Amino acid sequence: MNDDTVPRRPELVCPAGTPASLRTAVDAGADAVYCGLQNETNARNFPGLNFSPVELQKSVAYAHARGAKVLLAVNTFPPAGKFQLWKDAIDVAVACAVDAIIVADMGVAAYASRNFPQLRLHLSVQAGASSPEAIRFHCEEFGVRRVVLPRILTVAEIADIHRQIPREIEAFVFGNIGMMAEGRCSLTNYVTGISTNMDGVCSPAADVRFEEEADGALTSRLGPFVIDRAHAVCSGLSLQGVVSGDTKGNDHVDGNVVEGSAETDVFCGPALGFTWESNLAAELAVDIPFATSASGVALVPDYRIRAALSWQF
Repeated sequence: MNDDTVPRRPELVCPAGTPASLRTAVDAGADAVYCGLQNETNARNFPGLNFSPVELQKSVAYAHARGAKVLLAVNTFPPAGKFQLWKDAIDVAVACAVDAIIVADMGVAAYASRNFPQLRLHLSVQAGASSPEAIRFHCEEFGVRRVVLPRILTVAEIADIHRQIPREIEAFVFGNIGMMAEGRCSLTNYVTGISTNMDGVCSPAADVRFEEEADGALTSRLGPFVIDRAHAVCSGLSLQGVVSGDTKGNDHVDGNVVEGSAETDVFCGPALGFTWESNLAAELAVDIPFATSASGVALVPDYRIRAALSWQF
């Protein structure tokens, strides 16, 4: 059980893809910033992003001078025969005095805990540890101090896990639901031959394109596969002037035509419209008559009010 019964202020942990963004996050009040090296050891291995060892060392010094922490993500899975790159990343983290490393692979966690027992370990969301039993295993075997929970968990599930595990938890509060091993990550591997978990790239930009459909929808594709489709929708209020009219023929009474009872009325007035995305539409209008054409006596209202509400399924 988690014996920490004293409420603590949550830490705000922000990602940083460059030294400049790390400084911005720290200056804006982030308690901690997580980042990665410029290689496959982190799950955000995109061209032009991430840190060299020298940049990491300077960034750690900048953050520490302002009371913030730096966490290094070493959260991908080493392929057979390439484990040395992940060892080197751990060594760089220690040399740069980062506050913690974020790991997913058990071999990487074992190397870090065995060779640098003073180094704080956080379990990455990439590890997919979604049960108290799985989290407890990593805590007991590798001394993990914090677990980053999978983004597919509900708030109730997070609370239940927190009551059962002996360590800190971290949860994403901004961004999409990450499907990790299933879903788009596997699709990326299939389409491009690049693995999210081993190469650190999901839906690489070179393989993603955007197309506008005939109905105005914007579709994004990974290779030949659709990964997102969005309609351009507008929500809000509108004010417009509306001209409307009514017309009718002669009345009939007891089968006889009442001559002179035909009538045409023209109205003009303001209309207030409201739309919500592509489903809800409402309108409220006031019509004031300004032209009447009748061949006989006709009753014309001083004004009329129209209202309409529609919902599209």
